[in-house]
Amino acid sequence: MSNVKEVKRMSIAELLDGRTFAIPDYQRGYRWTSQQVEELLQDLLVFAIKEKESNAYYCLQPIVVRNVNGRNRLEVIDGQQRLTTIKILLHFLKNDYGKNWEKRIAVGTYNIIYETRVESKDFIETLSGDNCEVRSGKDEPIDFFFMRNAYKTISNWFNGEGDFKGGSASEICKRLGGEDREPTDYIRSLLVNTPNPNGSFPTAQVLWYEVGDKENSIKLFNRLNTGKLELTDAELIKALFLLRANFGPDDSQQKKAQLQMAVQWDRIENALHNDGFWSFLTPCGHDEPNRIDLLLRLVYWNRLNDQGKRSEEIEESLHERHSVFNHYNNVFNASKKERQEKVTKAWAEIESTFSVLEDWYSDPQIYNLVGFVCQTDTKTEKSKSASRSVSGLTRKLANIYCKYCALRKDRKGRNDFIDYLKGLIRLYFEDVVCERQEDGNWHIDLAYGDSAKNAKVKALLLLLNVDHMNRRASESELQPGELELCKFPFAVLSAQGWDIEHVDSQTTNQLENKRDKVDWIDTAKVDLADEINSKQEVKAEIEKLEQEENYDELIKCLRGMAEEKDMDDSEKNNIWNLVLLDARTNRHYKNALYITKRREVIERRERGQYVPATTSYVFFKLFEKSAHSRWRWGQDDMQKYANYIMEQLEYDPNDNKKNTGYLTNTKKESK
Repeated sequence: MSNVKEVKRMSIAELLDGRTFAIPDYQRGYRWTSQQVEELLQDLLVFAIKEKESNAYYCLQPIVVRNVNGRNRLEVIDGQQRLTTIKILLHFLKNDYGKNWEKRIAVGTYNIIYETRVESKDFIETLSGDNCEVRSGKDEPIDFFFMRNAYKTISNWFNGEGDFKGGSASEICKRLGGEDREPTDYIRSLLVNTPNPNGSFPTAQVLWYEVGDKENSIKLFNRLNTGKLELTDAELIKALFLLRANFGPDDSQQKKAQLQMAVQWDRIENALHNDGFWSFLTPCGHDEPNRIDLLLRLVYWNRLNDQGKRSEEIEESLHERHSVFNHYNNVFNASKKERQEKVTKAWAEIESTFSVLEDWYSDPQIYNLVGFVCQTDTKTEKSKSASRSVSGLTRKLANIYCKYCALRKDRKGRNDFIDYLKGLIRLYFEDVVCERQEDGNWHIDLAYGDSAKNAKVKALLLLLNVDHMNRRASESELQPGELELCKFPFAVLSAQGWDIEHVDSQTTNQLENKRDKVDWIDTAKVDLADEINSKQEVKAEIEKLEQEENYDELIKCLRGMAEEKDMDDSEKNNIWNLVLLDARTNRHYKNALYITKRREVIERRERGQYVPATTSYVFFKLFEKSAHSRWRWGQDDMQKYANYIMEQLEYDPNDNKKNTGYLTNTKKESK
């Protein structure tokens, strides 16, 4: 939609100037159901009652049009159903409740022409309480059925006839304390009021999106209606920025400036559609149709934050439809010269904000820390909202960005920002009990369990990998080109579905059917082949149990050979027996022997597939130089793994070697 003529909010009243809407033949007819009509009526009435003494507006979804033959003939590309329903509603109010409609409120109407159903235009004008009974007939267009049904639904809703899910008009008025006026008066005034900065009455408005006559309307219609895609804030705002009126009078300079902005917009969109860039700013698995919407929400948040708005207010505003577009639309509502200045300033803000994100992305340590905070439920401030909702994740990233801007304003540098990010992470893990025992070993009281615990376990395992990358990035001998290798691949984490997995198998009790047991045994025999072949008596016993199909005893025998022992839940589910593994390995090997999982990790690395650094450390036992057995996982290994975790992540502000960590020795703190 590069050929945009106009994008703005427009009241329903402003449409009632006699203009004609043409519904082209490539569109289906009117098909709104009773439920859809009822929902619109309820929304309008509830809004009108709640906002009866304000100049607020109720905004319907966009109306997309193309000027065909002059100013008053507009081809409707998207919005036929809404325009037809509003037309029927206006007709009902005029006929059944408005004998003196024109005298009380001077108002016109708009016309709708249906190119392949020309009789529909006149049919709407004939609808009344006497002929709105829904009936079927072979000679009657199907559109008439739905138009009659819409009129009947409107009539019944106002008259309290029938059963309505949200209540009839009078019931809603009673429930909301709006009985001082008739329901029809509320909705009538909402539809015919025009915006007035000095007024104190609500209005009903649409997002008016007019494209040029060169736009391919069929192609645009298909895009908007395939899967019923709605115009996003990004598309509306892009059109708002690229309007010709925003640029100077000289055609050549105007075109050049417009083109430069369009090119920059596309560059930003392309960068955000790089999964590596996107994934460090958003939680695992989160995506949006237009990723630039996240950037626009970020700029919007920062603007309102600078104006002194509270985070709760800003977040609440994001729940409103097209709130960011409405913000820019209000800002740009000025004289031509002032508008051009405001557009230039607003665009500079967008470019500046994106430049900061690019700077974060190019700095491995900041990239890793921002990515970790955005992946987890760490709180950037006290908030009741879910951090993975659109408003919640915007709030998290916006608070990080606002803090960055505040630090920069105070002439603070990169290290101060890194300290802030680390502080957020420490705060998230402050309830994890970490104690050094009398024998010098560490105990970390964090185990696999309910969803809240699992989120923290996964976060700690992720942090271990992120911190590993940051340690590499801080090594002075690395060349600039090598720094890129120090960035944790959050996109891979998202694509491969990495999650918590037990290092030593959870239990073999989950092997309930014969096939699963046989598969487990066959795999274990391959991985223990050297051990089996070196002991003839054991080999003979295995063959005997296999012939007898005594699979439970055979599994027990093989586990004994692998020196695996049953553990209680507190040992089995503790952090010292957990790593991150990809979804495929989790599904296929969750009950397998340690040696089998180790082989799979090795094969993944040989195939060039990604394995998180700490997962490799565990299965190769790289945290223990003197490891005597690489093919078993025992209690001593678990303890050394726990010690390794604390060695990497311990935080002690009084120790220069540990003042950059995250986990506090709570036993030391309690003394």
